[in-house]
This record gives sequence, structure tokens and C-alpha cells, in this order.
Amino acid sequence: MFIVYYTDCMSISPAELDCSEYYPQLVKRELSDISYEVFAQSGATTTDSLSDLDKIIGLGPELVIYAYGVNDALPRGLQRETRAKLIRYMYNMKLNHVQRLWARKYLLNPLEYISQLIRPIKQYVALDESRNNFLNVMNSCKQSNIDLVVLNIAPVKNYRFINSDKFINNYNDMILAICNEHNVRCIDVFQLFKNEKSSLTLATDQFHYGLRGHVIVSQEIIKSIID
Repeated sequence: MFIVYYTDCMSISPAELDCSEYYPQLVKRELSDISYEVFAQSGATTTDSLSDLDKIIGLGPELVIYAYGVNDALPRGLQRETRAKLIRYMYNMKLNHVQRLWARKYLLNPLEYISQLIRPIKQYVALDESRNNFLNVMNSCKQSNIDLVVLNIAPVKNYRFINSDKFINNYNDMILAICNEHNVRCIDVFQLFKNEKSSLTLATDQFHYGLRGHVIVSQEIIKSIID
């Protein structure tokens, strides 16, 4: 079986883990007869994901694992372009990796949080647009006889996203409803992580999957393949 992982940063993060501990590699470790490719865009939205859709379909996978949405759904205090400019400024200052992490943690993230308190909350992609983007992916896979498995959004506990569960649940409810209507397998990562006692479901940034999170997701993907 040939699988394409069509995802945002969750399949290739966090940096604190070795890449062998990310869920695509964990699936391969258990199911040695599969082959796979990972198409992951860090910081990407469902709208961004469409830029790779023709390429994904053209590869002819038997199964696509689709995992986008966290960058659509989360509440924001800064416009996407503003945040990107600030990050580019950090690179232009030639800060090293540790300095950039410090700047994000103690300057950029507090600015994002404070902005949500004093301005109307924004989202990078409106829910209706996210819905249309997902339908585009789902229908393209169906027309090409490609099986699709969807991962919804995990909980995010980083303080800079105010009331993150509310926004994530709105997105997850939309995805689950479409998947139920069209008989598409959706792995409820949000609930699986909520049910788990270990704090390692999330990385130290309280945003990306942690070690335990990658294991949980890999186990659910393996179940979907075997079933």
C-alpha cells in the first residue's frame, strides 16, 4: 500500500523529537509492507493545502491521510501577514535558533495574546472556507478512487490562543459532520488526547503533538489500515 500524508506541521514536529518518532515513521515501523510520502507544510491552512492537491492525486496513492485545520481554526490577535513579517524580521536580525525561540516565547507570543484581549479576534480562514476546502479534497480523492482518512484537530493548550477549545470544536464538528455524511473515516484526535492522562500528548510548546500524541495517532492510523 502506498500512503500519502497530506498535512500541516503536525506530522513533522516538534523539533524536540527525533523524526523517527513522528507518526508516519511509527506507522511504517509497524506495517513494513507499506510505502509512503509526507507532504507537510508548516504553518499552512486548508487553503494552502489545495496548492498540492493535484500533485497528491497525481502520485496515485491508495490512501491519503489528511490533517489540516489547526491554522485555520485557532483564534488570533495578529493578522497572518503581520506575524510573518515579525518572524522574517527575526531571521533578518540573524538570530540563532535559541534566540528565535526566546523571541517567540517572550515577545511574539505575548503580543499575540494581548492583541486578542484588546482587538476583535481573527482567524486565518473562515469556517465556511475551511469547509469548502475540505470538500474539494474529499471529492478529488473520491473521483480518483483514493481512500481518505482525516485527522481532526488536537487540543491546543498554549496560552496565546484564548478559548482555543471553542474554536477547535467548531472546526472539528464541521469535519465530523461531513465525514459522517459521506462515510469517510475521521480519527477524533481531539477526544483521544482529552481521554489520555499523559501530559506528553502535547509537546512542551503545548501546540504540536508530543511523543505520546504521535504514538496515539499512529495506532489509530494502523487500525484504519488494518480494518
